[in-house]
Amino acid sequence: MAVTAREHELDNITFHWVGEGETPEEKNITSISSKKSYSEGTKELLEKHIG
Repeated sequence: MAVTAREHELDNITFHWVGEGETPEEKNITSISSKKSYSEGTKELLEKHIG
């Protein structure tokens, strides 16, 4: 979504990374890595919708 926002020439884009591994870096996008784990039920919900 952050990359799509940049493609639409928006600025002040902040991307909150909650995945595993290194925080992705993109030009003109501020990335913030969460130190918190997923909320209860998030993993199950994602698995239901995307496998």
